[in-house]
Amino acid sequence: MKKYKYFCSKESRLPALSFSDLNKTCQLFSMWSKPFLSSNEIETTQKAVKNFLQSPEKGPFLQKMLEQRLTEEESFLENLPYWEKWYLKARDPLPIYSNPYYVFNDSSTSYSLSLCDRAAKSVVSFLRFRENLLQNPEIEWDERNPLSLEQYKNFFSTTRIPGLNQDFLKSPWSANGEVSTKESHIIVIFKGNFYKVDVLSDKGDIRDTNELSGVFLSILQSFFEGDVSTESISSPALLTTLPRTDWFYWRKRLLQVDSQNIHAMNILEKALFVVCLEDHPLSHTMNVCRNVWHGKGGDRWFDKSLQLIIGPGYRGLCFEHSGLDGAAVTRLVRWVTEDEKVIFPRGVMMGTLAKKVSFILDSSLCKAIEKAAAHFDSMIKGTSLIVRDFPSFGLEDIKKHSLSTDAFVQVAIQSSFFKSFSSLPHVFESVHLRHFRKGRTDGMRPVTKDSVLLVKGMREGYKKENLKELLQRVSQSHRERIAMYMNGYGPEAHLSLLYEVWKENSKDGKIPDIFQSPGWLHFTQNEITTSTTLPTGLKAAGYGPVEEKGFAVRYLRYPHSLRFSFSSRCSEEVRLKIFIENMFYSLEEMMTWQVF
Repeated sequence: MKKYKYFCSKESRLPALSFSDLNKTCQLFSMWSKPFLSSNEIETTQKAVKNFLQSPEKGPFLQKMLEQRLTEEESFLENLPYWEKWYLKARDPLPIYSNPYYVFNDSSTSYSLSLCDRAAKSVVSFLRFRENLLQNPEIEWDERNPLSLEQYKNFFSTTRIPGLNQDFLKSPWSANGEVSTKESHIIVIFKGNFYKVDVLSDKGDIRDTNELSGVFLSILQSFFEGDVSTESISSPALLTTLPRTDWFYWRKRLLQVDSQNIHAMNILEKALFVVCLEDHPLSHTMNVCRNVWHGKGGDRWFDKSLQLIIGPGYRGLCFEHSGLDGAAVTRLVRWVTEDEKVIFPRGVMMGTLAKKVSFILDSSLCKAIEKAAAHFDSMIKGTSLIVRDFPSFGLEDIKKHSLSTDAFVQVAIQSSFFKSFSSLPHVFESVHLRHFRKGRTDGMRPVTKDSVLLVKGMREGYKKENLKELLQRVSQSHRERIAMYMNGYGPEAHLSLLYEVWKENSKDGKIPDIFQSPGWLHFTQNEITTSTTLPTGLKAAGYGPVEEKGFAVRYLRYPHSLRFSFSSRCSEEVRLKIFIENMFYSLEEMMTWQVF
């Protein structure tokens, strides 16, 4: 068994994320929440902010407690929105509500391989990525700034374990920063059946690709020869689709029924990652996205940090979000894409076959699985996903005009929502905080004073030259606000931590007025959650809406086109389609202001 020191040895050199300027935070909060508020609501919010700052037992006291807490326990930062504990406290199911999906943009060379050959090469590529992280640690850079690699420890052999009120991550990393590499197997899921497949030798060498392909083929053949009995609709994996507290109780029951289940669960939870083999071809990108996102429920194990889904003509990833953000997973996608061009050296021959991993179920568990299947089916049928291309222009075309692509798309989103529903949307845009030690994500609020002027100007028929000038201002203010968030000045993050401190220390239970003010209630809404990435190695990516009446918008920025993945609850699908049509109209309209 090899042991490696934590691969990001330079993590401690990164600055700690601190929230020390309460006055500035409150000033930004007051200013940035204004676009959503009436004059009376602005007055109420400003009064609450003033009271929070000037009452010694409120803002100043909580600020002092926060600074003390962060000095003693830096991990308190994990309570920030979109950080580890924030996810782990959520009680919603993981599929649809939390786990994102990525679909690979595979080359024609990859398509020419058989399903088992593609699966084997993908697994070896994942293992090569892991080996590279462990043996050749390197700091990631954003221009000239080093980035935190803290999330990378959650890629492999990591599983989210359900808890009564909060889950936890089970990981091979020890408290002193060492990782045990004794885990040498993956779990393969095929039609609800689990198989343990050895992929690393005792010395940590990667298994031969051709031999691995043969093992995958034997799994497929065993099913069609009638050697297995489980189907996806009766698989215990369906229990991982339940709300987290429900899964906590049923996992506890599963482990009580028979000692074999403890052994099986241990194998599953310690696996390096999960591979889901699919034998049914899918003809449309949207169908591929849906399958990679959630499958049939019983053919996934949603608690695992990484699930690699491979079917005829497609590959994708479904990842558990509490330990990983999209930026880290995108690096893995790039690695796997570049590995397509590599001829792997011959690996070690191990001679071991796939070993079936089975659970013993009693009548109560069988009924729970049946109910979980019905709940999952209802959840999937209640969720709308629309994948759509915008072919007229893309990243490079927008950049030619010194505009921010993000600002351009955000204006289209705000304009569309305003046109569709006669109100400004409460938008969340994902921004990373990885310049800081153990940094994750913050939620930027892109609705600005300038963007509101532009959106209303579009509605009121301003001249093109005036709209074009406003767009330049929006682009600049958007860049400035992103920079402030990336530098740790997001007011929602600071105030959220103060709220956590208040909840821990409150004696009378009286919530400070600032956290009940119209400004706070508006500022923390997530009607539309948005994120973007460069499309290297990706065909599509997406996730579910945060709010029941909300939308999720994920887009890929190709040089000369954009690809969007939209989602909502089906009860909101009509509204979503209206929003999409108006958004694409807005993009086309904005194009006429420029010379694309």
